[in-house]
Amino acid sequence: MIFAFGEFELDVRLCVLRRGSEPVAVQPKVFDTLRYLIEHRDRVVSKAELLDVVWDGQRLSGVAVPWSIRHARRVLGQVGVDRQPIETVRGRGYRFAADVRASSDGPGSAGKTPTLPPGFGPAGEPFLGREAVMRRLADALEAAQRGHGSLCLLVGDAGIGKTRCAGELATVARQAGVAVSMGRCTATEGVPAFWPWIRVLRDLNEDRKLSGEDRNEARAALDRLVPGSGTVTRPSQAPGVLGSRFWLSEAVTRPLRQISRRRPRVLIFEDLHAADEGSIEVLSLLAPDLAQSHLLVIATSRDDVGGRLSRRVRPCDVVLLSGLDVADVERYLAQATGHAAPHDLAQFVHDRTGGNPLFLKEAARMVLAQREAAGPARGGDVTLPDVARGFMHDRIATLRADTRDVLDAASVIGEEFDLAVLGRAIDLPTDLLLSCMDSALESRIVERRPRDTFAFAHALLRDALYDGLSAARRARLHRGVAAALQGRAAIDHRFRAVAYHLHQALPDADPREVERYSRLAGDDAMRVCAYADAAELYRWAISARGHEGAPDVRATCELLMSAAYAERQAGRVNEARDYCGRAIEIATRMNFGDLLVKAARSLRPTVWLAPVPDPLVLDAVEHALEILPPDASAARVQAYGLLANLPPHSSDVERSRELSGRALQMARELGDRSLLLEALVRAFPALTGPAAIDQLLAASDEVLRLDGPPASWWSAEAFLARYHALTQRGDAVQARRALDAFGECAKLLRIDEATWQYDRLCAQHAIYAGDFELAELRFAELFARSEGFREYAAFHYAAQMNALSWARSGRPLLVSVLGFGADVAWQWAASIPAFRAERMMAAIAGGETAVAAAELDDLVRDDFRRVTRDIGYLYTLVRLAQGAIGLGRRDAATALYEALRPYARFNAVNGMSLGLGCVAYYLGLLARFLGRPADAHEHLEAAIAANVQLGDRVHEQEARKALAEDAGAGAGS
Repeated sequence: MIFAFGEFELDVRLCVLRRGSEPVAVQPKVFDTLRYLIEHRDRVVSKAELLDVVWDGQRLSGVAVPWSIRHARRVLGQVGVDRQPIETVRGRGYRFAADVRASSDGPGSAGKTPTLPPGFGPAGEPFLGREAVMRRLADALEAAQRGHGSLCLLVGDAGIGKTRCAGELATVARQAGVAVSMGRCTATEGVPAFWPWIRVLRDLNEDRKLSGEDRNEARAALDRLVPGSGTVTRPSQAPGVLGSRFWLSEAVTRPLRQISRRRPRVLIFEDLHAADEGSIEVLSLLAPDLAQSHLLVIATSRDDVGGRLSRRVRPCDVVLLSGLDVADVERYLAQATGHAAPHDLAQFVHDRTGGNPLFLKEAARMVLAQREAAGPARGGDVTLPDVARGFMHDRIATLRADTRDVLDAASVIGEEFDLAVLGRAIDLPTDLLLSCMDSALESRIVERRPRDTFAFAHALLRDALYDGLSAARRARLHRGVAAALQGRAAIDHRFRAVAYHLHQALPDADPREVERYSRLAGDDAMRVCAYADAAELYRWAISARGHEGAPDVRATCELLMSAAYAERQAGRVNEARDYCGRAIEIATRMNFGDLLVKAARSLRPTVWLAPVPDPLVLDAVEHALEILPPDASAARVQAYGLLANLPPHSSDVERSRELSGRALQMARELGDRSLLLEALVRAFPALTGPAAIDQLLAASDEVLRLDGPPASWWSAEAFLARYHALTQRGDAVQARRALDAFGECAKLLRIDEATWQYDRLCAQHAIYAGDFELAELRFAELFARSEGFREYAAFHYAAQMNALSWARSGRPLLVSVLGFGADVAWQWAASIPAFRAERMMAAIAGGETAVAAAELDDLVRDDFRRVTRDIGYLYTLVRLAQGAIGLGRRDAATALYEALRPYARFNAVNGMSLGLGCVAYYLGLLARFLGRPADAHEHLEAAIAANVQLGDRVHEQEARKALAEDAGAGAGS
């Protein structure tokens, strides 16, 4: 859909705003806000509604919506008191007031009426009220044939007609000579990860109209998802191969890109709301490339709450399907029954069904039955169930008893089922089974599917049957299905299906078999980076162990760590920690030193966490070092590296270097490249201070030389370390390159925390650019995205908002907001020198000079012995310099001037890369305070030049202001 207004066009399908024929740069949230206002231009849209739709109802600051409106107006050239195109309705919200012309054709053709290709019409059942939807789909098909593909998401309630619309479009496509591939997502347990893509790839592999090269590409991608061998190699739990998840997704989409360059094709994905995470990621990777292809993707989904699904797979044209109106219901009943329907009957049926086509079909059947029994019916003459499930139960009640028994077993298999598996599961003679299936087909409870499979006509029918089973019968049927699948599980790689049915059959199933198949399926899921699936499967294995008499303790410990690793990779930090804690308790009791180290590594996967205490991990590592053999070993290398990154050892740079030095020496002796990479990275935190930057850069260079191909997570750590080092040194250009390289790693890794870290670092640049509203909005969005690691993100959010407050007003946030209260989970931060310095500044701002002076004295004494010589060293000293000036302490100011002078051109940043600008500025302030005006002038000029190079407008302006004040004071004297 394209909306044209004035000289602009907003292309919903491509997510592009154009002025004339030229694209206009616009941020995603601004685009979404503008789109929503245009789509609802017939009314006023409230601020709360925009927050709910555009920001998923996230708890954001009040600036989010006004910021987006202001930027939308700026993009559209709306100035001053103009009321168009976006009008503010005081006290109510916003309205899009400009004239809009809607079109569903290509760029530059707003206002043209697209022609509907032939082929739409009834397919055995009435198909009404979807003319506008089908026109949009037909236009999308026509555009794909011209080389402008797209993704259309049909959204609506169960039974609303999404599948019918997609099926009608498939018919038109085939009539036009366009190939169609189907991939059905299913919420039924037991199907493997990437199931809809597996089906599409199988279809491509069997399409004889494709070239041998294209089929081979499809076969290769299929082999990545469904190995032909039953042998499974357990996945490594070291930091993952860089981009393994990304490259897997890329391999799946490659054959489609290749095929669609030459000929048009339609992909239809049903029930995208039920898709696994991996399948969604593949589609999100493909979607941006569709506009330059001949590929049309149509997906159906029961919901798209707040646009969450559509924003993940953008650009995406969302088509909302609602119930038929009364007039269409009247037409539907007439076509379905062969008799005109009185208006009051249509109104009655509409009220009962909401115009839902699936329920209309059932209602029409009941109306026809009533007519045959008692003549023409009116509204009050027909008895209809009040709810959807009632229609399903009434339909099932008409089945023969033996057919009902067969379909009960089929419902246990899932929405789709294989007749051979069903027969083996219930041990029914073939002739009787076929008779029952004929009855089910005649009743339209099930329908035939390709490859000798059947499916329930609608998921609600399957749900009604399954929910009607008693717990005992359900367990027996699950056990029977598992037995039917086990014979070919290794050949067909159906470990997950067997695991699911055995798990559902507990406690009647053999727990050893449940564990075996759950672990095999979990390992399969890990191999294709389906971490959430793997975590669930390992949970089933752990649950099965609870039913065993005397399980192997070490095997239990290893299983717990497999679950922990999967949970951690899936972004569920708290769940991972729970599993690791249970594993550590067992390993400590049984003196499994290697497993203690393995569990500790799962909980400390990155050196970002070096300042954060963790008593559980510290105790585990120290105990491991006590019981491990004294000789050099992989476990000892990893244990020393971990200890170097754990407080209190990481808070003492010399101690941390000693421990990481032992790890490095042992790793070099053992000659193991992966161990050396880990030892090098574990040494990074102790090298982040300004005096060790050259060493840090050399260590990161060695990591990048040693790593890959393919590269691993350690490369991402190396790029991040380079960013911090180069930012401190003031080399903005090289620092940005390192950050972008880290961002590429984050993209390839597809790990939420890594992407979040990259976005956090980018967002912080908005402070220094002086765009405070944008910074506040991005910080709020980042916090809202941090569900899997909220406590960690809360710490960053408070620190970011404190930095923003300083930049805006020259004052800190309230101490309670910074988290120094006893009720805050990250109270540990209060002992970090940089945060102690922040507390001192907050005390000065609050008039608590005695508290501030005590903090200053403690940090300054003994040549700053309590200030760790790490990345936060200069940040802490410049805050102390501000405090010394504010408290009038010449002694402290003199000591700080001498300590900072060697680093005059450095940038003062803390461990979160929040910066205070060039150190020279603070030297200038100290020199002025100490009565050295010439030195102050020289330092402030140097600070201006350095902050300009850094792109730090905020601290550049502060330095210019200080220099102007000095000039004014000199002129006055």
